[in-house]
Amino acid sequence: MSGINSLSPSTAGQFQIRDQSEINKFTSLDSALKGAAIQSSADADAGSQISSFSQALSDVAIRAAERDASLSRYELSKIVHSTVEKLFGERYQMNKTRDDAEVPSSSDPQRLAQARQATDYLHNRGTNPFKGMPSDQLALIIYDESATFTPNERRAAYDESSSQHQAWKVAVAAKAMDDYGRSGKISSACYQLVLDHYKSLPPIEASQFPDEYETELQNRIDHNGPDLPQNNNRLESFFDLLIKRLNDHQPSSAHL
Repeated sequence: MSGINSLSPSTAGQFQIRDQSEINKFTSLDSALKGAAIQSSADADAGSQISSFSQALSDVAIRAAERDASLSRYELSKIVHSTVEKLFGERYQMNKTRDDAEVPSSSDPQRLAQARQATDYLHNRGTNPFKGMPSDQLALIIYDESATFTPNERRAAYDESSSQHQAWKVAVAAKAMDDYGRSGKISSACYQLVLDHYKSLPPIEASQFPDEYETELQNRIDHNGPDLPQNNNRLESFFDLLIKRLNDHQPSSAHL
């Protein structure tokens, strides 16, 4: 007791401060560990949500590959038209209330939120959940009939696909007009852009184009001859007709 009392006030204060510092240090460490555990759990949940959507796309991709391999070009084209009719024809208005209420068969919060966002987007209440998604993945969602994705998710994916294709058309048409203004014809490079785009399409979307589409474009690239028959108006080039064909099928199809 006398030992403690013999300590000077400054010495006692040093011990008190040192003790409090140790307490704070361990308290901070405990908080940090708890915070790390919480963050780790959150990261795991996020990873689970992302992988759930990725798994859904992967499953759909497998079915799409099997479908594309087993059906003819004509049969794939029929699927496109029937899909568009289901999503935007009379059925759309008849089943609108039911479609708005439909949710994916999933307990994943991210998937459920995505479906709600698609419905909100179609009602002008938010952004498209598929905005910026690659076109091949959009096609997987649009043309899958397994109910993995809700009708409204498929509609939202279709809308984004259509928007992307429209942006491509505007860019390539500007390139064509520039070529035409400088040389009086469309360059081989411009036709190559169109051909490359066509070749990048999934089989089900490529099926919507004429059978001779690729051959005609390749001929234009190889020969780079005059675009216009003598008896046609100069604006009625082969390229212009292709663009018209694309536009004439909107909105019944995103790609022709």
